[in-house]
Amino acid sequence: MKKLMNEVSPSDILKPTLVLFTKCCSFCFFILSIFIFSSVVFAATIFVPGDYDTIQDAINASSTGDTVSVAEGTYYENILFPGNTTNITLVSENGPESTVIDGGNNGSVVTFAAGINATLDGFTITNGSTSENGGGIRIGSSSSPTIANCIITDNEAFAGGGISCGDSSEPFITNSIIQNNSVTGDNDQSNGGGIHASPAASPTITNCIIKDNTSDWNGGGLAFNTADEPLIVNCIFSNNTAAVNGGAITFKNSAPIITNCTFSNNIASSPGGAIACSNPLPGTAVSNSILWGDSPAEITCDANTISVTYSDIQGGGMGPGNPGIPGETTWPGTGNINADPKFVDEENGDFHLLNDSPCIDAGDNSALALPSTDIDGDDRKIDDPGVADTGNGTPPIVDMGAFEYNGNSEHPLEWVTKVKFSGSGGGCFIATAAYGSYWEPHVMTLRQFRDEYLLTNKLGTNFVEAYYKYSPPLADYIAEYDGLRTAVRIGLAPLVGFSWLAIKFGIFTAMVILLSILTLTISGTCLMSKSKEIN
Repeated sequence: MKKLMNEVSPSDILKPTLVLFTKCCSFCFFILSIFIFSSVVFAATIFVPGDYDTIQDAINASSTGDTVSVAEGTYYENILFPGNTTNITLVSENGPESTVIDGGNNGSVVTFAAGINATLDGFTITNGSTSENGGGIRIGSSSSPTIANCIITDNEAFAGGGISCGDSSEPFITNSIIQNNSVTGDNDQSNGGGIHASPAASPTITNCIIKDNTSDWNGGGLAFNTADEPLIVNCIFSNNTAAVNGGAITFKNSAPIITNCTFSNNIASSPGGAIACSNPLPGTAVSNSILWGDSPAEITCDANTISVTYSDIQGGGMGPGNPGIPGETTWPGTGNINADPKFVDEENGDFHLLNDSPCIDAGDNSALALPSTDIDGDDRKIDDPGVADTGNGTPPIVDMGAFEYNGNSEHPLEWVTKVKFSGSGGGCFIATAAYGSYWEPHVMTLRQFRDEYLLTNKLGTNFVEAYYKYSPPLADYIAEYDGLRTAVRIGLAPLVGFSWLAIKFGIFTAMVILLSILTLTISGTCLMSKSKEIN
């Protein structure tokens, strides 16, 4: 008996424990992997009218992660993304010019229920009418939908004629046109002809044209309320009208960030033809923007807590200690100017810059949420050797306004009336690889992650700039080989999964899950190797 016990080595005792622990690690890794990727891997594409006659029937039949693909045509419906739908993508096959959802002036055209995450991509949303909020699109409280490549036009409501953002919602609105929408109410809560945000909402609005909207009260284009934190980048505001304040934008008790936007021909009855603000919260910032031709006065604000830098403001606006006499003042702040921006064709809505514009190379390379491309999709920070660098940063210096001057003052006006809806990739090798596959709609998830987490800090901005610098030749190469496109598509799974987690639950939670997976994977591998050595 004593001899038998001496023959039992420590490795014989440790081996079952190691094997059990390795199996537990493997099981945990499996569960975590399912948790991350189930929303993007196990999904179906439902076709309208191929599988269902109506868009609503297709949405009702969808499960988490599904895509509803809609053929061109006009659909007379009022769409609801119900509370039990998560991460559903509704996408048109041929873009908004040929795919229309018409609400028949019978309530909101599209409604996102409270607390959901879904995508609306490539539709014209029109003929919505409601005595409540959100004529075109109504976003429920705490929801975070993506609205991309859409034309939202000819809708009306009590507030938010085009779009209404509910309490604590965080919608991502990009590459869309919001035009000819209106709010008609009988009190000062009827605001935001184009977009209205309820308290604590934080919409991100990028690469959008917001024009020809009207409000019977405040905010012809946009209106933000208490504790809102909107991010507005690469947008054009033109020909919006408010009966009281803020022809383009009005906000109170909020902290918007406005970067590289162009304001022109917006009108209000009180000062603040472009922007009217009341009690702006700390963090409010306007940078790299052009405010010209709006009346009366470009900006009016009742406090000094708004930061305006490296912007071209006609007449200087009106604020504490700044009388706003046209042609005689400059808004207080580093890098601000008061000079004709010299648009290509302001009367016809072409706000590209002429080659002698003072806004060229005059922006701030360290501005908050500085975009890597302009509203045309052209690179930012293109150096013009014939223009002195008057902005901030190491050359090339970013321009003011929504457009970067690229040496060409001749531009077609197509962008004024059309949304760029193209799945070819446009120089992005990820989009090129995804085009025509299940992954195509999920590219928007990556873009939302880029705008919310990468472009809001210096390191992330540098990474995005490097990506877009080297991406075009890779995209051209990948486009020629189906095998490479398939390989990139496979690699998209973890990227989309991580991005979705960050958008849905926050970057900290996403990092914890990622580190947990890596730790379990490494531990499991080491234990398996050790187990083999013991054997």
